[in-house]
Parts: sequence; structure tokens; C-alpha cells
Amino acid sequence: MRVGSKIFLVLAGLLAAAAVQAVDVYRWKDDRGRTVYSDTPPVGRAFTKIALQPGGGGIAVPDASAPAEKPPLDAAAINAKAKEQNKRIMEVNCRTAKENLAMVSKPLQPGAKSTPAREDGIRRAQEDVKTWCQ
Repeated sequence: MRVGSKIFLVLAGLLAAAAVQAVDVYRWKDDRGRTVYSDTPPVGRAFTKIALQPGGGGIAVPDASAPAEKPPLDAAAINAKAKEQNKRIMEVNCRTAKENLAMVSKPLQPGAKSTPAREDGIRRAQEDVKTWCQ
């Protein structure tokens, strides 16, 4: 194969590769709430980057650099969710405290004497049960 043919093939390959590259399009809402599409991203507002693939189709990728619009906070729903989570945490901690108390309160071997550390552990476990099992 001649050098000229090789160069031609390389250039043809490069042109074909450039033609099949994805194109980025940006989508956002303007001040009137209308959807806007552009090949340049807006400044200072949230947008979605869409990578258009050759042959149609696109993949929407939210932009991390722009602040996303947040839904309004529902204080009652947040409080209800927090109460439910706290209830579950209390139940788990109560169960753990009872298990700990049962473990440190096991009867001693015949003839064994209780130690101050053991008595302190029992006292702390009893306090934990009072705290978590209300």
C-alpha cells in the first residue's frame, strides 16, 4: 500500500470518528417556567446535561455544579419521620440495655465473690435500662 493511500485512510477514519461523537445539550427552566434547550449551559441556574448519541437518543445527566431546586419542606412530615426514627432507636437501645443487664447480672459461680467492678457494671446497666426503656 502506498503512503498516500495510508494517509487517506487515516484521515477518513478521523473524520468518521468526529462525525459519531456525542453532542451535549443543556436543558433548564427559564423565569417563566418554560423548558429551554441550548448547546451552552446557563449561568447561575440548575440544568440537566443531555449527551445526545449519534442515531438519536440521549442520556440526561444532572449537573452537580448548579444548585438544584429543592422541594418545599413539610415540617409535619419531617417531624413525624423523626419521631418514628427515634422510636425505633429507643426500642433497639432498650433491647440492648436489657441484654447487657442480663449478661452482667449472671449468677456467680458457687463460692465466688462479687467485685466492685461487677457491681458498678450492674448499676450502669440498670441505669441504661431506665434511660432507654421508658
